[in-house]
Amino acid sequence: ITDLDELPFPDRTMLPYKKYSSVLSHSDTLTTMITSRGCPYKCVFCDRMGKRFRAFSPEYVLAEIESILTLGIKEIFIHDDTFTVDKNRVEAICQGILDKKLKLTWDARARVDCVDYDLLSLMKKAGCSRISFGVETGSIEVLKNLRKGIKLEQVEKAFQWCKDLRISALADFMVGSPGETMNEIEETIKFVKALKPDYAQFSILCPYPDTDLYRLAVKRGIIKDDEWLYFSSNPSKDFTPPVWSEHFSRQELEKIAKKMYKEFYITPHFIFKEIKKISSLKEIKVKIKAGLNLFLS
Repeated sequence: ITDLDELPFPDRTMLPYKKYSSVLSHSDTLTTMITSRGCPYKCVFCDRMGKRFRAFSPEYVLAEIESILTLGIKEIFIHDDTFTVDKNRVEAICQGILDKKLKLTWDARARVDCVDYDLLSLMKKAGCSRISFGVETGSIEVLKNLRKGIKLEQVEKAFQWCKDLRISALADFMVGSPGETMNEIEETIKFVKALKPDYAQFSILCPYPDTDLYRLAVKRGIIKDDEWLYFSSNPSKDFTPPVWSEHFSRQELEKIAKKMYKEFYITPHFIFKEIKKISSLKEIKVKIKAGLNLFLS
């Protein structure tokens, strides 16, 4: 679909929308929203790699935001692959929020090479409270292998701008990437500690079907058979998605990811910082539950 504005708004009243919230949120209710489709970048691991970028117009986005506010929802997670691909569109949306005096907070996903200080400043004024950036690794060589197309210096700049503007920044990292050994993982751990993001996520890389990474894994024998093709023909509850097991087994990658989570989150500095942010009893319960799950896993 080229003209996304032809589509109706999602009917959120068909869901128990008041039940949805987030461990990172200060609001009792939160909804997701998609303002664009596709991603023009060429990351080797992404199943949207190189897909044509299409977007709802700023006018459409603003109208949908207004419809969300009528439900009493004051926080929105913009779940675009990369919200800031078209900076002019983002500026128009933000300026529209300001002009209409819409009262909400929102967060989005972006790339470090698709933002600058002025854009982030306008997003902050329009209610942006958090941004998630795909950093993936602290190793220059692994970034090249992933065809991420960013530099570590750009990561550092983007996170510093967020700190200066008091926008919470979440860094998404992966373990088990092509060419990644324990040396590269140690580089990532060192980079995370120096970067000091507000939050971090450490995921195990999964070669998705119809990605260059998956085709390479099958070609090199890292994935022995076309497992996703077999699964699509014979779906099973017992299916386990394959990993890039060049240097580590799935069990080893799980241990590494858990270790990284605990080293980042279970520190007096982080715990004290989060306690200072708490503004409600419900938020206390949510964060305690999340902390216990992390500690006991």
